Amino acid sequence: MSKIVVCGDLIYLCGQTAGGSDATDMAGQTANALRRVDALLEQAGSDKSRILSALIHIKSMDEFAAMNAVWDDRVPAGAAPGSTQLLALAIKRFGAVACTAVGVDRRRQRPHQIEHAARVVVGLKLRRNRQMLVCQPDSMGG
Repeated sequence: MSKIVVCGDLIYLCGQTAGGSDATDMAGQTANALRRVDALLEQAGSDKSRILSALIHIKSMDEFAAMNAVWDDRVPAGAAPGSTQLLALAIKRFGAVACTAVGVDRRRQRPHQIEHAARVVVGLKLRRNRQMLVCQPDSMGG
């Protein structure tokens, strides 16, 4: 599994948990998971101000406020991404929270409004670059 997939200017991260940390409460686990997201974004040439979308899985809606307080503190002013929080009972096996994010390369201007959320890319070549999977348009498919 790839922790990071880069396609053009977009950076897709796999779900990050607080795995390996000593945190047992929602706030601590959320902070650790988001630090791991930050580290992967940095590795891919981006940062948390460039997150376009985040999907956060939590084990209990009773802990939503604790997770959301940490999330709100870590989001840079004026750079709040679209986000969705879901109850995920299976996450209990991995901890209290998991976060998946899509970001954009920091060399690109962060879009304020996206007219086309996705585009179809035909003919991709995939190449492995350490822990990143990078896709590039194939010369035949564009």
